Amino acid sequence: MGGWVRRHPATFTIATVTIVMTVLRLTTAPEGGNWDVFDSEEETVFGANQWWRLITSSVLTSSWVKLALLVPLILVVVGESERLLGVRRAVVAWAAGTTASLMIGLAASSAINDYLAYVPLAAPAVDAVSPATGIVSVALAASYRTGALWRRRIRITTTLFALTLMLYSGDAPDLFALVAVPVGLVLGFALGGRGSRFKPIRSSHHEVRVLLASLVVVSVGGPVIAAIFNGGGGLLSNFGYLSSDSVSIVEAVSCAWGAKTAAACPGVVDVLTPKYPWVGVVALLPVLVGLIAAWGVLKGRRAGLWLAIALELILFAIMVNVSTLLDAGATQALQQLPSAQSGDAVVLWQAVISAIVSTAAPLLIAASLVLLRRHVYVAGPRRALRSFVRIGGASLAASATLAVAGQISVAGQFRPVVDVSSVLSALPERLLPPSLLVSRALLYVPTTPGADLFWYLPSVVCWAGLVIASARLILSRPVRHDSDATRARMLLEQGGGDTVSFMSTWPQTSFWFTRDGRAVVAYRVQGFIAITLGGPFGPGSNDPEAVNGFVRYCGDHGLTAAFYSVDDDHRELYEHLGWRSIQVAEEAVLDPTAWTTSGKKWQDIRTAVNRAGKVGLRAEWTRWRGLSLLEQSQIVALSEAWVSEKDLPEMSFTLGGVDQLRDDAVRVLVALDDHDRVRAVTSWLPRYERGRVIGYTLDFMRREPDAVNGIMEFLIASAAEQFKAEGLTFLSLSGAPLARTTEPDALASGPLDRLLDDIGARLEPAYGFRSLLAFKRKFQPQFVPLWLIYPDTTDLPGIAVALARCYLPELTLRSAAKYLRRMRA
Repeated sequence: MGGWVRRHPATFTIATVTIVMTVLRLTTAPEGGNWDVFDSEEETVFGANQWWRLITSSVLTSSWVKLALLVPLILVVVGESERLLGVRRAVVAWAAGTTASLMIGLAASSAINDYLAYVPLAAPAVDAVSPATGIVSVALAASYRTGALWRRRIRITTTLFALTLMLYSGDAPDLFALVAVPVGLVLGFALGGRGSRFKPIRSSHHEVRVLLASLVVVSVGGPVIAAIFNGGGGLLSNFGYLSSDSVSIVEAVSCAWGAKTAAACPGVVDVLTPKYPWVGVVALLPVLVGLIAAWGVLKGRRAGLWLAIALELILFAIMVNVSTLLDAGATQALQQLPSAQSGDAVVLWQAVISAIVSTAAPLLIAASLVLLRRHVYVAGPRRALRSFVRIGGASLAASATLAVAGQISVAGQFRPVVDVSSVLSALPERLLPPSLLVSRALLYVPTTPGADLFWYLPSVVCWAGLVIASARLILSRPVRHDSDATRARMLLEQGGGDTVSFMSTWPQTSFWFTRDGRAVVAYRVQGFIAITLGGPFGPGSNDPEAVNGFVRYCGDHGLTAAFYSVDDDHRELYEHLGWRSIQVAEEAVLDPTAWTTSGKKWQDIRTAVNRAGKVGLRAEWTRWRGLSLLEQSQIVALSEAWVSEKDLPEMSFTLGGVDQLRDDAVRVLVALDDHDRVRAVTSWLPRYERGRVIGYTLDFMRREPDAVNGIMEFLIASAAEQFKAEGLTFLSLSGAPLARTTEPDALASGPLDRLLDDIGARLEPAYGFRSLLAFKRKFQPQFVPLWLIYPDTTDLPGIAVALARCYLPELTLRSAAKYLRRMRA
């Protein structure tokens, strides 16, 4: 503890002062006079011209709950920021960020009140900032000192935190925290963060899932924030209405405020007392389901995606009910607007806009999840889905039975007395947590403890069962292959095919089998084009009928077949078709049995290996599941940093990413330093012959930007040594698309070859395929051409578009055109 305090003096001071001042504020009556320093209301601050009270309020908060939430944030966020920035810069970022955010926030609040009074953006800035303002400012200032991946995550997470507070709470301190977002970025730049460029950072599938999961977490967690900080003026603060019991106690009578039935509260109601204040806790069960769904989205589980969409639609239906039935809701407000005075009109317009936005938000989030569903593609086992249906159905049936049978058995203990029809019509309400109901919609209320049991318990049973069912569904082991994929995997391991055949095990691949089941063709469909991954594989892969059969299958289904990445050894298999061919890549192939680094040509490799040894690097073989969580996160960080710096999205199809490392057949070779930190990583895909592995193909390569020069050469040389020791006979450094060893002016080429060469040159700054090919020359490989075999030249435009969609499914025409314009410039 003492060591941590010495390393983080600013963090310790801020946390200590916040705790002491908040405790004094909460335990000392303001009217006592001794601690009126805490009074930061408008009259005191502006009327008495005591501006310093706003500054002192930046290190205290107004409740025990907020203190319990903010102190851990200070210790973690400010503590890590202090490590990155240093003590002095961290103090400057906190103090200057808080002061600037306060000044800008006051101006923004005044502008909102003057020009946007009809929009419920935030409560008027009549009180102070909070420690959240400094936390946001320091975190964003420190983001300049991190790598591309963590820079993006810090900025997105911090912005979401501030935006969530603003939307769901909307108190004045939340406005200051949101203003601290740009203030923190500017301060970080001013404090020496010029190494980071202001530019959009592209995301891979993994990072898109991170963002989608964050969106779900905000959506299900926002109402909790609205409930904790109930009373704010945020756009989505209407969700705060979902925090208390819909049944009230008035004059010792259980009633429903605003109801149009006999359940209505008697007389004029001045104070509403919830019957059971704790029932808001039941609403945490749907929140748990939402968090489980978000975890599933993060892990790429399609079941988590659909579960999240279902929850958003349920929340949408609830907010429609809330917005239309509340006394200050949109319907009543719209009716009163024509005759409202100016002051009342502001309040009514805020009610209308808040109701519309609160209702639309869950629907928009659901639409976003649907539109981006291609990033969440991992299927779960059918047994997990059956288990979800079984447990979820049982919990729904049990809760429905409990509600119907239980309420009918004590029908006289409700006000008014219930019958079967009224119980059945209100059954959906019994399945929802009581705090999510609108009291105006209640047909009857319980009046005795026995009736309370059958009123409150069914929703607990229902959602507890759904929590268990959701957890079993999302946490079940994912199925990477359906029955066709499993069958294809068995044929793959029996041999045949080429170096890209193993890539058929990756998601989004379809399969066609020969009639005798001894060969299979893996392909992807884009539009009306079927792009294969190499040629047929399996024991019967050399039979021309495998090719003929697939071509006939495509013709029968209105598809045009295009055989992609076919090597020279299998090219003759297609000659009888009379189709055309064009070289699309060159593959670097080595014979591990002849591996040596002796001789002048191998000087660069020997130097790289020796340099790695001198700096303490070691190569270590493993599988993904054999890596520690820390090592896995380091590899993800390496990959995401590499992707985020590209001007175009991450490629797929024949180029694997982090997700493809998870297959147990894939070997992973990492370079570790003296501190066991992953400095570089490669992955190796197996190639089979007669049921055994005969060699490996290099796929995934990532390194830290500041890693020692030659680290990739060191890893590949280590791999070659290992494969030689294992007696393997094949090693491929994979193909480099749109790159070849033959000089362009020496090509016996036509317009197509020149076009492909031009495309390769234009893509070189983004993907570096030619640089990669030059890198592979260091290993003295044999370069084998890879071919695209296609029916006719007229099919090439469609095939080119299909290949682009296979490699870059996220690329839009707009982004492609923008990139090409930049290349021309």
